[in-house]
Amino acid sequence: MPVYEKHQIGGLQTQELAQPLKLVDAEGAEALVLFTSPERAKDFVKDHPGFGGGLVADFAWILEKLGVGYAIMLNPGLDYGMDFEAQDVAQLFRPG
Repeated sequence: MPVYEKHQIGGLQTQELAQPLKLVDAEGAEALVLFTSPERAKDFVKDHPGFGGGLVADFAWILEKLGVGYAIMLNPGLDYGMDFEAQDVAQLFRPG
């Protein structure tokens, strides 16, 4: 998950709340950008200044922290990428 690097020292997040990369569409809906590996994120984040760092996390943990209301772009710009609508993500979200 690409995160904003403003509060990082040596690649480590110095605050508890990471600022993940989210994109907003024309209607104002937000989509969280996720990648299945850090290597796959490198080219994409070049177009998003400040988002060179990232968190490697379990997908279930991300859903738990994110909650509902966001779409997810998985591996955007790659042949094996997928987009999930917010309502689809909400169906996956089952609080612990």
